[in-house]
Amino acid sequence: MNSNRVPLKKIQQVSTTYRRKISIKTVNNRIKKIILHNLYCLEGSQYQQIIMQLQFRMEEQKNNYSIYIQQMINQSFEENMLKYG
Repeated sequence: MNSNRVPLKKIQQVSTTYRRKISIKTVNNRIKKIILHNLYCLEGSQYQQIIMQLQFRMEEQKNNYSIYIQQMINQSFEENMLKYG
């Protein structure tokens, strides 16, 4: 781990800028920048691992969703076969 990561305290300071009447969008953008900065400070292999995990989760979600749709199609097909022979 690289020591250039932004500490939690800094993130909390950014979130307290609400009190200074800074827009939510500005605060969110600052937090995003901090998170991205921390990601880039990871060593190459760790960064790759995180990206791969995210891709795997997205793929998993897609697969789960397509399995669910297939089950619904099968179920309705079976119901129709029972009704209409």
